Amino acid sequence: MRLTPKQRASVLNNVKAIDQACFDEKHIKDLLIDLREFVGPKSIIRELGHFIAHYQRDSGKYHAELSLRVASKKFLSPKGQKRVIDYDIDFTTLPKDLYDIIFNHGLNQVNKLAPHILQPFNKKIINTMLIDKYTKNKDYYVINDVRYVTAFREIAKKCLSLFVNKPVFSYKQMIHSMDNEIKQFYSEYMAGVKYSSSIKKNANDVLLCIMSLLQDAHFNLFDGSTAKFQLIAVGTIVKVLAENVLIKDPTMAISGAVQIGDSEFENMSIFIDSDINPAKIHPDNYKQLDYSMPFRAVYTKRDDNGSLRLFPY
Repeated sequence: MRLTPKQRASVLNNVKAIDQACFDEKHIKDLLIDLREFVGPKSIIRELGHFIAHYQRDSGKYHAELSLRVASKKFLSPKGQKRVIDYDIDFTTLPKDLYDIIFNHGLNQVNKLAPHILQPFNKKIINTMLIDKYTKNKDYYVINDVRYVTAFREIAKKCLSLFVNKPVFSYKQMIHSMDNEIKQFYSEYMAGVKYSSSIKKNANDVLLCIMSLLQDAHFNLFDGSTAKFQLIAVGTIVKVLAENVLIKDPTMAISGAVQIGDSEFENMSIFIDSDINPAKIHPDNYKQLDYSMPFRAVYTKRDDNGSLRLFPY
C-alpha cells in the first residue's frame, strides 16, 4: 500500500506533537486513522483506529471478547452446583455470529485457560464433530443429524463456562504494542526518519486521549442489544465534601468499561485498565467520580499549565 505525501506529512506532524508533549485527542485520532490501513490485521492501532472511525462496532477483537462474556452470562446461570443453559438456543439452526461465539471464541478460551473442562472431549474432537455435523448455509449453521443436538448442547455449556472479566487490553501492553507498531511503520514507510518512542514517553496522556475518543462507542451484539463504552473511576469512592473540597485516594484510577444494556456498574466489562489518577479530571467532573456511575461526556485539552486533562462538555 502506498503512503501519500499528505498522509506522510500528517503522521510526521502528529508524532512531532506527541514527542513535544503538546498534543491532545485530535492528534491521536488523526494518527490512528492515518496508520490503521498500514499495520497488520490484528494490530492494536488498526483495532483502535476502526473504533474511532466507526462508533457502531460489530466486529474486531473486543467485540468478540464482549460477545463471549455476554453469551456466558445470558446462556448460563447457576442452579445449585451446576451451570445449565438458561436461554433457549436452537442448536439445529445456529446464527453464524452465535456459532462463532460458542464454538470459536468460547472453545478457544476454554482450551487455552482450562482444557480439562472439555473432557471427555478435546478441541480437536469437537472441531471434527462440528465439521462433520454442521453445514454453513448463508448466515446460519444447520445441523445434519439432530441426534447430536444434545451433545452440542453439552459442549456449548463447557465452551461458555468461563467468564473472564480481566481487561481486554492492559494499558501497558497497549502502549508497548502501539509504540512497536509505529516503529515498524517508520522502518517500512518513512525512510530516513527516526522514531523516538514518543508514545511510550507520553503513555498516560496518550491513553487519556484514547479513552476520551472511545467514549460512547457502541457495540451491536448478537441478541439485538447494544453495549456502550464508558469512562469510570475504579477504586475508593471520591466524594465532594464542599465546593472543591475532595477526598481523593491515590489508589483510584480512570478506566474504560463497557456497559451492557442498563446494567449496574458491577456488570460492566472492563475494556482498558489504567493507573491514570483522577486528578487528570477537571474539577467540574469530580462530582461524577462515583464507583457506580460512568462519567458524563468529556474531551481532552491542556490547561493553563500545559497539562493534559479531561474537561466536561
